[in-house]
This record gives sequence, C-alpha cells and structure tokens, in this order.
Amino acid sequence: MDFLLRAGGVTATGEYAYEDRRESYQLNGTLLYRRPKNLYLKLEHVGGTIEAGSNAQEFWLWEKLKEPRYSWGQHGGMGADFDADIPLRPDLLAEVLGLGDLPAGTRGPGGPALWVGPDTYELVFWDYDTAGQACLTKTIDVDRYAPFLVRSLVYFRPDGQPMMQAKLGDYRKIDSSSVLAPRSIRIDWLPDRGWVELTFATMQRFDNPAAERRFRSPLQQGMDVGEIRRLDRPRPPARAPSTLPASGPASRPSTRMVTCPMTQPASRPVKPAEQ
Repeated sequence: MDFLLRAGGVTATGEYAYEDRRESYQLNGTLLYRRPKNLYLKLEHVGGTIEAGSNAQEFWLWEKLKEPRYSWGQHGGMGADFDADIPLRPDLLAEVLGLGDLPAGTRGPGGPALWVGPDTYELVFWDYDTAGQACLTKTIDVDRYAPFLVRSLVYFRPDGQPMMQAKLGDYRKIDSSSVLAPRSIRIDWLPDRGWVELTFATMQRFDNPAAERRFRSPLQQGMDVGEIRRLDRPRPPARAPSTLPASGPASRPSTRMVTCPMTQPASRPVKPAEQ
C-alpha cells in the first residue's frame, strides 16, 4: 500500500485499567494511515475526544476527556515491558495496520523461524539482550494459502510472557485499489485484561496533501498540551550476540531457543472467548 489511507465510520469499543478501576468506552471517528508509521486517529463521544498519532520518530495519545492527559514517546525508546494505563498504543496500532514487509528468508539475526501449521504459517521473531541472549519478541500467523493474509500478531515481554495479541479479520479491498485490508481488529493487552475492538465502515485512497499535517504531533505544531507524560524509557546499549542462527528450523522451534534464559516458557495466548 503506497498511498494515504482514510478509514471512515471507525468504531472503537473497549476497556482498560485506569489507576484502581476499570474504564469502558465506545468511541467513533476517523483514521488516516500511511505506511509504515504515519497514523492519525480521532475518536469522539459525548464525553470528549481522543486523538492518537504516530510518525517516523514519535507517537502520542491526547485524551481530552474528564481528566485531560497527553502521553508521548519515541519509537526508539519503547521496550517490550511497556506498561501504562492508556486505552491504546498508537505505535503498536500503526504496526498492526501496516504489518511491514514479511521477510523473504530466515537467516537474519532476529529470525524469523518458521513453523508450518495445518492452516497457517507462524513466524517467530527474537532479539538479543545486553548479554547476547536471545529473547522472543513477537509471532505472526499468516494463512498458508493465497492471498496469504495475516491473521494474528502476538508481542512478548522480556520474560517470555505474552503482552499483546491482535486478531485481524473481515479483509476487504480498499476502495479504488486492489489492496486488501482488515475491517476488524481486536487487540488484547493480556497482563491487565484491557482490550479494544476496532471496526472500519469504509476504507479508501485519500489523495489529499493537506492531510499529511495530521502526522505532526501537537508538540511539533507548538500546541499547548499541558503536562506531558512520557511513555518511553531509555534502552541500554545493545550487545552483539556471540552466535547467530544459521537458518530457521524445518519444524516448530523450541521455546528455549527464542526466550530469555531463566524464564518460564512462553504460553500461547488464548482466544478472547476463552479468557
């Protein structure tokens, strides 16, 4: 998808943990998206507005509700152990929408390893900590048959436990294009049981240069956003691993190969209906 996407009739229904209570919400709005990380999502209801955005360097969430809050971070400072009481993560939403180009091979330092299931391929990705130990980072499930649609993504914490799960469905062509895109996305934040379900009534090419300004954060535009809550955290310098995998395994990889040492094996997340 090499064009600007506009999704109208966006509905976001969900629940998240806020301080010592749980908040539910149902919002409606519009989304703009350009691969790989340019995102603008405006959601409204009678109680206020939420604006979420992302560009190549940073992302932000401006909650203009009962208690206005502005949350901000840089992509390069985000780790898998992120934890905050916000309804959604704009950085992960941008990745789920765009997915990125799936790798052509399994010889890279971060994988993926390939597991062939009855109906899907599972790609297993990992990274290396400062001690050079491999840590599971995410898995992507792709249909085994054309047009090879991505069905789910799971992100993992450094201890190997699942952090976030996204399920993609109801693929349809974007208007005036041959590109297939999901009209329904369910995201679950597994540790605190927060979730959001996004549906898109319409999706179309949007050839409007003026819309590009939406991908500049309110801070970049010089707007007064009040107190800023920073979401990212500095990362320690990376250390090169002592060895790299030569190639992906022919069968499903051992969990020990891709999780940090001294942790429990990563458990596969359950479907929302089973939670």
